[in-house]
Formats: sequence, structure tokens, C-alpha cells
Amino acid sequence: MRFIDTLRSSPSSKNQPVTIGIIALVVLGTACAFMFHGLWVLDVLLTNGSFRWPWSFLTYPFFYLNLDSAIGLLWFIFILSWIYWISSSLERDLGAVKFALLWVASSVLVGICLCLGASLVSSPLVGAGPLVPFCSLMVVWAARNQTARVAVFGLVEVNGIMMVPLAALMELVECSGFVGAAGPKYIGLFACLPMFLAYAFARNKLPGIPYAPSAMKPKVSKAQIQKEQSFFDEVRKREQDRAERERLRKLFESSVNDDSDTK
Repeated sequence: MRFIDTLRSSPSSKNQPVTIGIIALVVLGTACAFMFHGLWVLDVLLTNGSFRWPWSFLTYPFFYLNLDSAIGLLWFIFILSWIYWISSSLERDLGAVKFALLWVASSVLVGICLCLGASLVSSPLVGAGPLVPFCSLMVVWAARNQTARVAVFGLVEVNGIMMVPLAALMELVECSGFVGAAGPKYIGLFACLPMFLAYAFARNKLPGIPYAPSAMKPKVSKAQIQKEQSFFDEVRKREQDRAERERLRKLFESSVNDDSDTK
């Protein structure tokens, strides 16, 4: 992604407070998990016991657990830059409140689908990270910007709609590490299920849940209606006056021509 160009051209952080808040929480949560290892961490991660700790469906995105290598650190920085790039765009488009609700919905739905999937295949599950719910937000952005040109990893330039299969692939790879070496690597397929809802939401296909506020009719005050009506009445009156003057002019010219002919 062209993250550096986005930083230069995007508005100040006050226009995307939710995005900045998410990134701050991810950094803080990851730092805490890295410095303070302990069983308490399991209470805020996505595990087979998450239904006993329902708050974990909201907290697991804020903990990245692979900072023990240089590659893991670079991947963490890349994820944060990607979150900033796409989330800033969505937040400016949707507004802070609606974008925050979208993040919460993605986090909860993806977490529930993963836990249910692990139960169905009788697999252990321990995982976390912002990329898990963020992949669904990638689908939303791709569905809204299908023809936009995007440089993936700064190497290959593709249309925005190609971010949908890329998001699904990243979800599969990310979630494959949640089940251990012996677990089913296809567990990420369950996390991809909310992507269908994400795409439908972005294309305004979810009944009663429009993507854009502009899809709702704005309220018009009586004063504004009266002002517009008086404006149109004034325009109509001027057109009538102009037509009357034109009629009198033609009548006068016609009478002048008749007098000339009689002479």
C-alpha cells in the first residue's frame, strides 16, 4: 500500500479519532502482552473459552502475539500502516460513530465464527491480532472502491476489488496459526464468513442498514421550504412580466407596421 503517500495527503488525526484510537489500543495491548506474560492474557484472547469470557470478542484484536522475531515486528508495523490507510478512508466516509460500530461488529462476528468453527471441528483455539477483524473491513473498502488502483506491498498494482480475495487469503494464513501444528489449517474459512455481510453492507444490500448516511432523506425545515417556494414564485413572476412585455412590444410593432402600410 502507498502508506507514505496517504500520510502526506490525509487530513489530521482529529478527522479519524476512532482509527487513531484503535491503533493506540493495539500498540498498548501488544506491549502489555509482550512484557507481562501470564494466564490472565487468555481471558482477553480468542480461545475455546471465549463464550465464558464474552468481553474477549472485543479485546482480542488489540493483542498481537508474534513480536519475538524481526519478521514478526515488521509484519506488525505493516498491519498498523494498513489499518491506518484503509480505516482512515472508511472513517471519513462513514463518520466516527458508524465506523466504530463497524469495527465492533466485525470483531464480534469474526470471533464468534472462529469459536463456533473450532467447536465444530473439535480443535483448540488460541489467537489474537488486529488483522483478524480488519480483513472484513478490507472487503468493505474494496467493495466501495472497486476501480481504485492499489499497489499491493508496493510491488503489484491492482484494482481495488482484488482486495477481496487478498483479504480472504490473509485471513486464512493469519488464522492458521491459531490452532497449533496439529490443528486444521482451514479454520480461517470460518473467519471469512462475515466477509459476505461486509460486502453486502458496502453495496447497500443489507435491509435497514445503509452504508452511506446520504442514503437517508435529509430533513427540510418549513422555513427552508417557504424560502424555496418564494424564490420559485419570484422567478415565475419575472417570466410572466417578461412574456407580457414581449407581447406588448410585438403588438406595438404590429400597429406601427399597419400605420406605415396605410400611408
